[in-house]
Amino acid sequence: MRASTSRIIYCIGLFALAACAVIPAPVTEDTRAVAVSAPLAVEVRLAQAVRDRIELEAALPARHADVVTAAATEDALRSLAFADDPGATRIDLIAALADQLSDALADRTRLASDETQKARVEKVISGLMGAINTEVHRNRI
Repeated sequence: MRASTSRIIYCIGLFALAACAVIPAPVTEDTRAVAVSAPLAVEVRLAQAVRDRIELEAALPARHADVVTAAATEDALRSLAFADDPGATRIDLIAALADQLSDALADRTRLASDETQKARVEKVISGLMGAINTEVHRNRI
């Protein structure tokens, strides 16, 4: 073998060794973090159901099938939520309704230019305020 051929083979070997040294190791499945979200509390689901019902009432007639279904869902969640500790549940429900009201106020700000959507959002805001006032009044009794 000539000297130039052995040098070329030596350089190719060094290049292959260097290439293998910089290749990252594969990530195994057990080292990856998996985000798991906790299920929503009954009070939060109830507040969402209240807002959904109010939004449907703002857009549809009172006896529409979707409004009736939303009211039934709200009643079922309410009976489930208040089964254990009514006092603590009511406080959590008021906080969840306040969050829904905050979201509705943000929607009003975002939809300020669209008059038809703005009127619907105003009805939702007043309905959520009424729901909060009702829960606060029930808490005093």
